[in-house]
Amino acid sequence: MRFVCLSAFMLLILWPAGRLSAEWPEQALTLVSSIPESLPWSEEPTPQARILRALVPRLSRELGVPVALSGQAEGQGVLAANRVALARPDGYLLGALSADSAISLVIQGYTPYTWNEIAPVATAWRPVMALVGRADLQADDLQGLAALAKKGRLRLAHQGLEPVGSAALLALEAVRAAGFQLLSVQVELNDPALLLEGRADLMVLPLGWLPLHPRASELKVLAVLTADDRAPCLAGRQAPAARDLKFNEHPVFAFYLPAKVNRRTRSRLSTALGNALRQPALAAQLREGCLIPHREDLEGVEAVMNQEYRAQEAELSRLTAEAEVR
Repeated sequence: MRFVCLSAFMLLILWPAGRLSAEWPEQALTLVSSIPESLPWSEEPTPQARILRALVPRLSRELGVPVALSGQAEGQGVLAANRVALARPDGYLLGALSADSAISLVIQGYTPYTWNEIAPVATAWRPVMALVGRADLQADDLQGLAALAKKGRLRLAHQGLEPVGSAALLALEAVRAAGFQLLSVQVELNDPALLLEGRADLMVLPLGWLPLHPRASELKVLAVLTADDRAPCLAGRQAPAARDLKFNEHPVFAFYLPAKVNRRTRSRLSTALGNALRQPALAAQLREGCLIPHREDLEGVEAVMNQEYRAQEAELSRLTAEAEVR
């Protein structure tokens, strides 16, 4: 009887300790996304939104707990990223953050959080971006646009240059490398209908969005802004050599945690995300959405995203310096 009582007493002591040392995760996770859930011209989901929706059940299986997707693209994704920066450092809130909310706007000081308050844990894909114009524009590539620019300034539609969005920055870099400049025209939505209405001459769009536009046949791609000749959706298109033209690629889409989350939890999430992203069905969706797979382990993620941050910071500094000279 004395032995039974002692055993029961030991169980009472050890039970809380076992609970405290249980392996993470023990409860559901929230994945907050800063990317647009639907296309600017319709309610149809963007290719990246579709992929995130498909990723959630796979990530849940990897972690063994439910994962809920929470979309919050308002404020160019700043609200979503701020949720990540302010979250408890327990690993239960994860951010799927765009280049604007995680890099471009942070550099320009348009966010209440800083780069050292969010930590990348997994890279996913690099969007293939395209410079798009009307089908009847008298140019077929960057060189043709440079010739047109000598006759009059070409207008680039963008969603604000204060701050500069990552897509607009990519276009400005590419045309500068090709030897000409663009006149910026601010618009509310990045809808190619604006090109067809004559309100702008050029626009930067994810290449995977273009076939989804109802008037896609009236548009054409002037440049695919990647140096990767193996990138998806390049059949029949010439990709400019970004290395020769010396402009940066569009930043990689990545997942982030609050910076204070411990290394073990970050590593566990990084591995789970990598495994989920390697699923064949998701790989097929990436190709269909014109997205280049880009996966790194935790150490690689930090190095890559720090490099992406520094590259954007340098380009934004150069752009600011040129504006001050003019």
